[in-house]
Amino acid sequence: MPVSYHINANDGLITLRIEGDVELEEIRRQAERMFADPDYDSALPQLVDVRGMRLQPPGHAERAFRRYIAEHYGPRVQSSLAAVIDGDLDGGLCAAIFRLTCSVPGAELFDDYDHALRWLMRREFAPAHSCQA
Repeated sequence: MPVSYHINANDGLITLRIEGDVELEEIRRQAERMFADPDYDSALPQLVDVRGMRLQPPGHAERAFRRYIAEHYGPRVQSSLAAVIDGDLDGGLCAAIFRLTCSVPGAELFDDYDHALRWLMRREFAPAHSCQA
């Protein structure tokens, strides 16, 4: 399946994997399934992995998808989100993913999976440090 998600409450992480040939509408439908899942928790950080994704020509669907991310997806994420791309993605697609990432508060874009995981762990699970004189 080109779009899948996994909710791991024990590890405190939601992963969304998008790979292979995929259309924007398929991504939106799977996101809605994830939000409807009884285990979904908006406070869990998300790792969105799009390495290896080949987006079918979006045509008129691109504008609607951008609006969906800004108005529906983003507000349902109350924690950090790390999106991971790879160097094999088309430059235009990388730019589009960057713009989408910018529309979700607390989101960052990475080109390294391990770096994205470390960022999420530091941001979400590291205790706040206070400076003492």
